[in-house]
Amino acid sequence: MLDRKRAWQFWKFNLRRRERLGGLTKLHESFLPNPEDADTKELPPAVPDGVTKLRESWFRAREEAEKFIPRDFPPPMPEDWMAKLHEPFFDTEEDAETYVMRELPPNVPEGWSIIRYPRERLVWIIRKEKLAPGEWHGQEYCVRISKGLDVVLLIYGNNDCGPLRLKHALHTALVIEAPTLRKFPLGECLRSLFADRKPNEWGYT
Repeated sequence: MLDRKRAWQFWKFNLRRRERLGGLTKLHESFLPNPEDADTKELPPAVPDGVTKLRESWFRAREEAEKFIPRDFPPPMPEDWMAKLHEPFFDTEEDAETYVMRELPPNVPEGWSIIRYPRERLVWIIRKEKLAPGEWHGQEYCVRISKGLDVVLLIYGNNDCGPLRLKHALHTALVIEAPTLRKFPLGECLRSLFADRKPNEWGYT
């Protein structure tokens, strides 16, 4: 007999706990049994009417919320670029060169110049030309495309201070896979680079 009373109390406790956590509606307790009759009556069914009422209130709340969604809200853009993640973005070095030369000029801030690296075709140096008084002159970023045309590197934040050590050989860079440029163009990457990352500083030694 005592076990049935405990079972009823445990069931009621969980019901009220779910009511507090839900926060959507107040369950009506008319379907709860009388604790005085816990030894003579059966326990409530697994899914009482109050739970059904709670479910109905969820749907009503959802319908009310949808009324506040503007009908002219633009639909999400199709994620076609994800279907092409395994397709090359550059077919040839000429394609890569043309793309970078289109993206660089409009996204490089004023006071910086774009220099082609003489020894490698797919390397570009972005050097700071307008310097404040006392500012170090050898400030630059580097854009490099891998020989396999599958990765673009934006090299930043390195320097050659002191004797050559491992930290000088391990360059800091932002790396993006070329197919992802369909979603995040190089121009967007460059703007983030200039906004958040310091340039390389060369010429100390």
